[in-house]
Amino acid sequence: AVDANYTISFPTAQFAITKAALTVTADAGQTKVYGATEPTLTYTITGFVNGDDEADLDTAVAIARAPGEDVGSYTITPSAAADANYTVGFVTSNFAITKANLTVTANTGQTKVYGATEPTLTYAIAGFVNGDDEADLDTAVAIARAPGENVGSYTITPSAAADANYTVGFVTSNFAITQLAVTVTAAAKSKYCGQVDPAFTFTSSPAVGTVLDNGHIVSFSGGLTRVAGEGAQTPGNIYTINIGTLANTNYLISFNYANLTINGLTIDASASGKPVPINNPATLSATISQNVSSVSVTFVVTNEANATVFTQTVLTVAGSTTATATVTTGNLSGIGVYKVTATVGSGCSSSEAYIPVYDPNGSFVTGGGWINSPAGAYIANPSLIGKANFGFNAKYKKGNNQVEGNTEFQFKAGDLNFKSTLHESGSLVISGKKATYRGDGTINGVGGFKFTLAAIDGDWNNGIAPDQFRIKIWGNNGVVYDNGLGAYDNSDASTVLGGGSIVIHEVKGKISSKIVESPKSVVQGVFNVIAYPNPSKNQFNLKVEGGSKEKFEVQVFDLLGRSVKRMEKTNGETIQFGEDLPAGSYITVINQGIETKTIRLIKK
Repeated sequence: AVDANYTISFPTAQFAITKAALTVTADAGQTKVYGATEPTLTYTITGFVNGDDEADLDTAVAIARAPGEDVGSYTITPSAAADANYTVGFVTSNFAITKANLTVTANTGQTKVYGATEPTLTYAIAGFVNGDDEADLDTAVAIARAPGENVGSYTITPSAAADANYTVGFVTSNFAITQLAVTVTAAAKSKYCGQVDPAFTFTSSPAVGTVLDNGHIVSFSGGLTRVAGEGAQTPGNIYTINIGTLANTNYLISFNYANLTINGLTIDASASGKPVPINNPATLSATISQNVSSVSVTFVVTNEANATVFTQTVLTVAGSTTATATVTTGNLSGIGVYKVTATVGSGCSSSEAYIPVYDPNGSFVTGGGWINSPAGAYIANPSLIGKANFGFNAKYKKGNNQVEGNTEFQFKAGDLNFKSTLHESGSLVISGKKATYRGDGTINGVGGFKFTLAAIDGDWNNGIAPDQFRIKIWGNNGVVYDNGLGAYDNSDASTVLGGGSIVIHEVKGKISSKIVESPKSVVQGVFNVIAYPNPSKNQFNLKVEGGSKEKFEVQVFDLLGRSVKRMEKTNGETIQFGEDLPAGSYITVINQGIETKTIRLIKK
C-alpha cells in the first residue's frame, strides 16, 4: 500500500488451517453362521473434504473383530487410519455368529419280526461344521418309538439333542413289526357217520404256549373246520380239514391240511317189526353193525296212508359187539301195517321194517286163484312172465295171537314152488278190504325163506273192484320174488287176479264172496251171466238173465286194477262192447242189486 501522507510499514502474522474431522465407523449388522468362512469386515468413512477419499489417507484403515468362533457377539474395531489433514475418529460395531442348523433324522427301514427282541433304533445327524461331531453336542440325542408289540407301523421319534452352536431339528420315521412265520399242521381225524365231529387239533411251530422274546405267548383264536358232508352209506369218505377261522394277525401262517375220514355205518331195523295188538305201543329197535355209541338214530313210523304217526331221535348205546338204539311209541290205535324207517346219522344209512298192528279177535282171510306174474317179479330172471297160482288161509287161533293157516305159491315159468312153514304170530292185519300177514317157508323144499302176503278183497263192503294179490319172498341173499317190486311192503301195490277169489270173512258172519269165471265159461244159476265170444278179436256180447228185473251195472278193469269202461243195461238186454279195447286180459264185474259176478275176458 502507498500513500503520500503515510509511511506504510507491513508487519506479518500467522494464519492456521486446522485438521478436519474424519470418522471411520464399522458397519452394523455384520454376521456369519457358525462354522462359516469369515466374511470381509466392512466400515464406512465420513468427513472427507476437498475431494479427498480413502486413497488419500496417509495411513490406511485397519479393521478387525474380537476373536472367537462360537455363537455370540463380537466387537468390530476399525483402527490405524491417519492423515495430516484429518483428525480420525473410530466407531465400533458388533459382529454376530449365529447358530448353524443341525438335523437329526430317524433312519428308514427299521423293522423287526413279531416276538423278536427290540433292536437298537438308529438315526443320522446332518449339519455338523468346524469338525464337530455328535460327541461335541451339549445334550445327546434320545430316540424312541411309539409303544406296541403287535404287527403294524410305529413312529420313531428322535429328540433331546441340543447345542449352543446349533439349532437342532428332528425328522421322524416309521418302525415296522412284521408277521412271525408260523407253520400250522392239522391232525388227521376219523369218526363214524352220524357221530359228532371230533375236536380238530393241530400242532404249530413255534408251538402253542411258546414264550417269545418280547414276552408274548404263541396262541391262536378261532378253530379249524372241514368240508361239509357225512358220506352217507359210503365207508371211508374223506373230507379236507381246513384252517377255518384259526388266526392270529401277528402270524404269517403256513397251513398243512389233513383229512377227516368218515367211516360208514350199517343199520338193521328188522327188530322193530314185531306185531303189536291194537291200542298198544310198539318197541322200536335198530342194531348198528359198528359198536359205536352216541350216534343219532331217527325212527319214523308211517301208516298205510303214508302219514307220520310217530318220530323220535335217540342215541345209540354200545354193547359187546354191536350198538343199539331203542325207543317206545305211543299206543298204535289203527289196525294196519305200519312202516318203520330207522336212519342213522344224517342219512348215513337207513333200514325199514313193518309193524303189523292187529286185532286178535278180528276177521280172517282166504284166497285162491292165479295172477299173471309181471316182468321183473322173479328176480333171478326178470324177463319171465306167466301164470302164477296161489292159495292161502289165515286166521287167529282162538284166545291168542297165533296165526293159523297155510300159504302156497307156484310160478311154473321160474320153477318156483313156495310153501309156508309158519305164519308169524300177531302178523295178520285185516283193515277194511285189505289183509296182510307174514311168515316163514320153503322154496322147492329148501327152508330159510320169509314172506309177506297182501290180499285185497274187491267185493268187501259191496265193492265192485277186482281182487288183487301180492306176495314178497326173500332169503339171506335178498328178494327172490315180488310182484310189487319196488313198492313199500305196506302199500297197495298188487296184481289183479286172473282167476279165483279173495274173501275177507268178518267176525259177525258177513262174508264177501264171489265166483271168478274161467275163460269161455257161462255162469248158470238164478243170476246168470253169458259172455261170448271169449276170447274175442273184435267185441264181446254180454247178457244177464234171471235174478231181478233191476238194471245191471258192468265195470271193466285192466290187470293193473284201472277202470277202463262202465255201462248200465236192463235185465235180459245184451251189451256189445270191446272193439275199442286193446289186446289183453280184462276183469269184468257185473252187479245187479245184491248180486255180483266177475268174469275174465280176453281180447286178442
